[in-house]
Amino acid sequence: MVRRREKRHRTQSLEEYLPRFDRDGRHARDVDHGEAARAEEILDRRRLSEAANDALRRLPRAYRAAFVLRDLEEMPTEQVARVLRVSAAAVRQRVHRARLMLRGYLSHLVGVEP
Repeated sequence: MVRRREKRHRTQSLEEYLPRFDRDGRHARDVDHGEAARAEEILDRRRLSEAANDALRRLPRAYRAAFVLRDLEEMPTEQVARVLRVSAAAVRQRVHRARLMLRGYLSHLVGVEP
């Protein structure tokens, strides 16, 4: 499961976006505005990721468990039902409600009213 999760959550180093200096302490090259835009995009993704994690923590435990197992861990509904000791219909309902709650928690980030 860890390997599967790592494939989905690739990280990108910020090293290539940091300024470079020569031995005299001067910039080794001019700042490229394209690089600045990419660095800003990486920071925006980081903020979104933090907001998503906060929203996930706000979910009630039953909904969070079903959502994480079904949507993030990509377990089949029947397997999630066995793990949580509920019916497959209950898993589908919990995942649906969790998605609606997450949408409500995160809608302000994209300028949409819940």
